[in-house]
Amino acid sequence: VGARVSTYNQAVYFETMETIAVLEGRATALSAPQLTAEDLNQARRINQQMRDLLNNFDPLEFTHLNKEFHQTLFSKCPNSRLVQLLFDEWENLEYFRVSTFRYVPHRAEQSVEEHDRLVALIEAQAEDFYIESQARNHRLTTATTYRQRLNSENHHEEQGVHND
Repeated sequence: VGARVSTYNQAVYFETMETIAVLEGRATALSAPQLTAEDLNQARRINQQMRDLLNNFDPLEFTHLNKEFHQTLFSKCPNSRLVQLLFDEWENLEYFRVSTFRYVPHRAEQSVEEHDRLVALIEAQAEDFYIESQARNHRLTTATTYRQRLNSENHHEEQGVHND
């Protein structure tokens, strides 16, 4: 069964995802210089757990680990207000009780690969604006992929085709 979210709730969901992308990107960039080798190893371990789930996919566990991964990357952000805003937006997202990866499971593999690149950028001490843009785009790509899925479902329903 596909995602069944009202048009209003879809708009709020995507606004929330966009807000998280901006906040998370900045928080990750600010955190990056403070992250230790152990922090990055922890992020790698979490990402490996996510990779291990790909063969026997559990979207809820994958989503939980995804959140843990990103939290590790912005855990050293010195801007506590930014982090609080991010947690508030994550809480808003919980209202929807949607694991995006349930509806776009192919995105999970891409996400894990993007995580590898994010960790490598931080480890290489890339410019903060670049880390920020990559973290932001990572989140936005997930939202865009999900939006395309919903639009495709809506189009098929209008045509009388059901993929459920």
